[in-house]
Amino acid sequence: MTTTPTTAPAIEGTIVFDGLLEGPLPLDESTQSQLRSWAQRGLAGIVPLRLQLDGDRFSILPDNRPIPIARFRLAPGLTLASTLRRDLDTLAALCPPARRPLASTLRSIETHPGEQTQTLYTLLDNRFDVHERIVPAATQRAPKPRLLLKSILLALILAALAAGHLYFDYTKLLREYATTIDASTAILDTAPLQDVVRIEQVEVAPDRDALLLHLKAAGPVPSSAIVTVTDSNGTVLHHDRHDLIPVARLGRALLRIPIPAPLLSTTRIARITLHSAPPPAID
Repeated sequence: MTTTPTTAPAIEGTIVFDGLLEGPLPLDESTQSQLRSWAQRGLAGIVPLRLQLDGDRFSILPDNRPIPIARFRLAPGLTLASTLRRDLDTLAALCPPARRPLASTLRSIETHPGEQTQTLYTLLDNRFDVHERIVPAATQRAPKPRLLLKSILLALILAALAAGHLYFDYTKLLREYATTIDASTAILDTAPLQDVVRIEQVEVAPDRDALLLHLKAAGPVPSSAIVTVTDSNGTVLHHDRHDLIPVARLGRALLRIPIPAPLLSTTRIARITLHSAPPPAID
């Protein structure tokens, strides 16, 4: 007997993005800085974006998790699609088509009761155009938030700590429930080593005190490199030399970068840079 896989109904009142934006890296530093600021701010200031640099080109990928439509504050007379298009035109203005033009496969899906609005964001003469269609869909209401359950759990942990009844690593337990490292919008900059090594993926360690960098060799990999991590406030969270010999031998490896994330807080990673390490000093 063959069963047909089913897809869970989409959550009403949400929007999901996928696809990517790709184009040539601006030649001057000022425009490059504007590009980084635009990506770090997020689409319409709401949708998290990840900027990836690869030589003289860049790509921007949106976070594909559902976002409540209510978070977008629309100006009178503007639809959500037109608001997003205006912000995308700001990006297009940073990429003049004299070189290779900006390319877009970006799309969004808005879910409303019983239907979805599917929107494509295409480019025409270096300006964005939107193409929408409405299709029937299986939908469901948004689930109630579980903040109350988390609050009760945290209160129980703190009460047990006060009573002195926990004999295990309570700091680690508290960190796992009450500390967040957000690297979803981090800029991955390997430009100084673009011809030899790349950052393929960034993850947050399960114990939430480190980043896990998935590195891939793209050429003759040096024995070590400097990794610099900064947060959204410009604070340097990590700057140290790391061994790249496993990458050189295996072609890829996982690099653990410790991050000092305070308890009961969210640390937002803004930039992760891989650059050449100076040669060791000779005594």
